Formats: sequence, C-alpha cells, structure tokens
Amino acid sequence: MATPPKYISDAATKGLEYYRNGKGGAGLTDQTLADARSMAKGQISDDKIVRANAWQARHAVDLKAPQNHLADDPDYPGAGAVAHMLWGINPLDPQPARDWYFKETVRINKNQKMSAKTYKLSTIQLGKIYADQAMIMGVSVITEGDAIGHGVMIDAISIMTIRDAAMQYPNGVKVMMDHEDEIEDIVGVIKNFTIDGVQLRADLQLLQSSEYTPQILEMAAIMPDAFGMSISFSGTLEEVAGCLYVRCDEIYSCDIVSAPAANPSGLFAAIVDTTQNVMELQALTIELSAEKEMRLNAVELAKKNYSDLQTQLANVATLSTERDTLVTQLSALTETNDKLTTELAAAQTNVAQRINAEAARVLASSGHAPVAIGSNTVMAITQMTRSEFSQLTPHRKSEFSKAGGRITD
Repeated sequence: MATPPKYISDAATKGLEYYRNGKGGAGLTDQTLADARSMAKGQISDDKIVRANAWQARHAVDLKAPQNHLADDPDYPGAGAVAHMLWGINPLDPQPARDWYFKETVRINKNQKMSAKTYKLSTIQLGKIYADQAMIMGVSVITEGDAIGHGVMIDAISIMTIRDAAMQYPNGVKVMMDHEDEIEDIVGVIKNFTIDGVQLRADLQLLQSSEYTPQILEMAAIMPDAFGMSISFSGTLEEVAGCLYVRCDEIYSCDIVSAPAANPSGLFAAIVDTTQNVMELQALTIELSAEKEMRLNAVELAKKNYSDLQTQLANVATLSTERDTLVTQLSALTETNDKLTTELAAAQTNVAQRINAEAARVLASSGHAPVAIGSNTVMAITQMTRSEFSQLTPHRKSEFSKAGGRITD
C-alpha cells in the first residue's frame, strides 16, 4: 500500500461526506466507496492508482459541466464532481491528483516490466488445446507495444481498460472470423480474462457446430504464429510523452484474424519477444519525451524573446512619440522667444526715448538745452527765452537754431 498526498485524502474524505448527504450518483460501486475510505485514511493500493489514472482520463470530460467545476453553481457538487472526489480528485483543482496518478502509474508499470514476475497461467494452461471440448486455453488477446498500422500504442493501462470492459460480459465476449458481423461468422466466445505480464490472456471456447472450429484447432496446434486475436472496441486516446495510448470504454468482439495489429507474435504471443519490444518502446518513449521537452523549452524561449522584442518596440515607439512632442514644444518655445525678443527690443527703444525726453525736459528746466544727446535724443524743447538761450554754448545755440527753435522775450 502507498500513502497518497494529502490533497487526495482530503478529496476522498469530502466525497464520502457528500455521498452520506445523498449527493453521489447512481453509478457508484461498493469498490469505489471502499477505496475512497482507504484513501481518506491515507492508504492506496498500486492497483487503485493505475485504475484511477485510467478513470480520470475517461471522465475528465465530466468536469466540463458547470455543476461539476464551478463552486458557485447552485447545483454544485454534481454527481460527476462527487465521483471525482471519491477517486481522490478535487474537481475544482484536478491537475495535482492527475499528475500524481500518472507519475505513480509510470513507476508501477516500470517496476512490473523490469521484474521477473511469474505468469498467472500455469505452463499446462498456457496454450493448451482441448480439441474434444473445442477449447484453447491462455490465448493472447492483446499485447503491450505498437498497434501495428493504427498509429497508437498499447500500455498497461490500455490492457486494464480492455480487461475491465471484457468483464462486463459474464458469459464471455463473442468471437468472430476476421471482424465480420454476420451471425454465421460467430465461432465462439472468449472468457476468463487475466493480465499476464505485458499481455491480456483468456480462454477461447469455440462452437462445436461452427464449420471453422476444426480448422482453428488444427492451426492452433501446428501454426499458432500464423494467426491471432484482434479486438473490436470503442474508446479514447491518451497522449503520454508524445505517444497516443488506447483507453477502452466498450468492447464488441474479439476476433480471429491472420495479422493481429496488437498481437504480432500470433495466437499465444511469445513472451520474450514481446518484452524486448516493450523495453525498446520504453527507450524510444524516453527519447521522444526528451526531444519533446527540448522543443517545448525552445518554444518557450522563442516566446520570451518575441515578448521582449515587442516590449522593446513598444518602448521605441513611446520614445519616438516623446521626441516628437519635445521637438514640437521646442519649436513653440523658439517662436515665443523670437516674439519676446522683438517685443523686448521695441520696449527698450520706447523706454530709451521716454528717458531721453524726460532727461531733456529736466535739463532744459535747469538751463541746459538737451540738443543731440545721443543718436536717439529727441528735440523736446522747441522754444526758450532769450535769457535761457544766452546761457547756451555757441555749439548748442547753433544746433537749436538749426532745429527751428524759437526765442521769446
């Protein structure tokens, strides 16, 4: 038994509380409730971890409903939300539990594949043919590895979902010839499904009345690697480290074909070869995962560089706008300065004229004629008495006379 993270135990505890209050859906099983009680106490089995990883992949779509992922929805928690809690997944924040289940499933699968575990079927049962009973024991239903020609992979979770789907048929899953769908093509049933290392095995019970039965029994005895079993099912695909893995929801038949996609070694599927293929697949998956991570890092770096460039361009645009504003302000200030300079010069000239005029008046009143005082002096005195005129120097008298000054008595 493993110890789940606190958020898984808390989710299971909450789910049991809602279940006691009548919030659970009709599809809950006694096993699910028993497992939830164990998780609430801080215990979880490897089998439950692997099943939970497969379950959450199939039921992630349930959380799209408002009542299953919005805490403020009047119908929260819906049946889907309660089911997720009972599987140790918080519907409001499911990713931590999903990541933990996936990580632990990878660890469990790796340990199982690397171990020297003996098979559940005995040597006598494995591939044993009972022609008088039309029974072939321990045939390979499906094997981990590449589903040849389909672009998908089969892993331990795939096998578990197929086994669980097959167990829904207590009398066995029907067996057809070459995926045909007519009633005369039914040649028997396959049942007693069990996981055997990297394979799912079962017992093939043929119909005594089928015309194909003698041929199948003979082929199984002398050329078992020339044909095999192939399942017809529906389900979903889960992407793991860049590879697509099968997740079975419902199985329709398990048929006899000449070239089974997921049983490359034939009816009984040689164990050693299959294990080698799985190990090679693990190495390839690790390599693809590393390459994917490198590409993701490169994409993130490119995004950051692009974002930095956009920021720099925005800063350049802002600086250009500020520069244009300052140029406009400088032009306005220059124009204002020129205007003020002109006005100042005019004011200075006016002030000088007024000062000279006032000085001339004051000098004249004191007996001095301010004639030609500087180049801007204005002849403010146009007449004076004879007594005032007599006090002027000869030069001033001449200037006064030239200016048209008039002498009074």
